[in-house]
Amino acid sequence: MKPRVLFIGCVDFSRALLKRILENRVVEICGVVTKKRSPFNSDHCDLSRTVEGLGIPVLFTEHGDQKEILSCIERTAPQAIYCFGWSHLLGTALLSATPLGCVGYHPALLPFNRGRHPVIWALALGLPKTGSTFFRMDKGADTGDVLSQRVVAIDEEDNASSLYRKLQTAAEHQTEEIDTMIASGVLRGTPQALEAGNTWRKRTKSDGRIDFRMPSSGIRNLIRALRPPYPGAHLEYNGEEYVVGRADVLSDCFDGAEYAEPGKILEIRGNTIIVKSGDGIVALSEHTLPDTLCKGEYFV
Repeated sequence: MKPRVLFIGCVDFSRALLKRILENRVVEICGVVTKKRSPFNSDHCDLSRTVEGLGIPVLFTEHGDQKEILSCIERTAPQAIYCFGWSHLLGTALLSATPLGCVGYHPALLPFNRGRHPVIWALALGLPKTGSTFFRMDKGADTGDVLSQRVVAIDEEDNASSLYRKLQTAAEHQTEEIDTMIASGVLRGTPQALEAGNTWRKRTKSDGRIDFRMPSSGIRNLIRALRPPYPGAHLEYNGEEYVVGRADVLSDCFDGAEYAEPGKILEIRGNTIIVKSGDGIVALSEHTLPDTLCKGEYFV
């Protein structure tokens, strides 16, 4: 008999892993906990559609209500919980509600880069690599024993969309390893050296604002970090906010660029806007800016 697992998640990443686990046919998904809507997940996904017609019960909870989930566990009697892509910490009662506990996921190389928005931070900071990590959940945030981990390289041309796909592909392969552990009845992990790691803070909207006093590489990294499924880096022009989808660092020479202040528009080439940065020049494209911009104007 296959071990029974309750699946919790509400983003597109959750959908991909749920689909793969159903295809693996190693464990039985005995229930799904998800959300019909989520105002703070730009990649929100209602998982009920993934299990439609499969006879798997679905619990909708808008605020991650622990009592509702505990009641679901009482009805479905899972041996373990998979919690992938959920914006709420699980309380002690949930963590201990099943014989094998809860398996979580974090797209970073734990113990490094625990916390919020790991895909965005990795790109915004220009890191050369990140990771795909499954861990046994405990009362901390991303602090439990590591069950499976893979390194994922970040290429110069990667953005949030492409890195999201890379991590998803790695995680899909890792689900076979996790399912096999659950089927064996034992979750053996490696304790994290928590003191050696770090925790990233929650980002705010202001973190996505382009400041042209930044170096060109920093502007480029910020913009690629906030590509879909995220809302996009933005700048202000005439009191309005506009999204920018791409920035390229230029080595070209422009008249007057040496003495231009950061944020000054040096040239406009069709839909590409050439702007002075803190240490050089960037070319902005794939943006929502109006076509009334003029050379010599400023972004402040």
